[in-house]
Amino acid sequence: MRTDSPAPPPPDPRPDPPQDPPDIDFDVAVEAEGWDAVLGDSGAAGAKAAVREALDAAGLARPVELGIRFSDDAGVRDLNRAYRGRDAPTNVLSFALWEGGDADPRAPAAPEEPPLLLGDLVLALQTVLTEAKEQQKTPRDHTYHLLIHGALHLMGYDHQSEAEAERMESLETRLCGLFGIADPYTDPGSAVPNSGT
Repeated sequence: MRTDSPAPPPPDPRPDPPQDPPDIDFDVAVEAEGWDAVLGDSGAAGAKAAVREALDAAGLARPVELGIRFSDDAGVRDLNRAYRGRDAPTNVLSFALWEGGDADPRAPAAPEEPPLLLGDLVLALQTVLTEAKEQQKTPRDHTYHLLIHGALHLMGYDHQSEAEAERMESLETRLCGLFGIADPYTDPGSAVPNSGT
């Protein structure tokens, strides 16, 4: 979520991840019943893989810490109200914690530097399930798309202008394809994420 001035525009996405990608220390919390069924057999590992691909494609160049909270509509509504002044749930909230600081996740860290606190992603179960049904997607596919979308926001991507949206959507579509997910923007029932980023 943007609380400071916007980050500089992200670089063009890398065609391939780095040979030796930086470490990501994930803190995953499942706070609502029902997420295990959504995530399926791959569980949190699949969710982490989706986020990892997005961060690598967006140019992650240093070790980071990142939180993923699988919450419910009530929890996301509380956060949305507190931090964005919107008294409603949304599908995903992205809290970029590095913006406005001296460090940039796209710049290599010195060997002695600790991991950068990149931010948090928070998803709302009931909203994700409703949107998946409306958009004729599996809940897992929609969740992975939202994780990719939110992770790109954490790296400075946005969709405030048409050009930004096209750039971000193109990268999201390519990344979703890595997980066997159809283009989330052109297939039947698709919609632009209503992310609370």
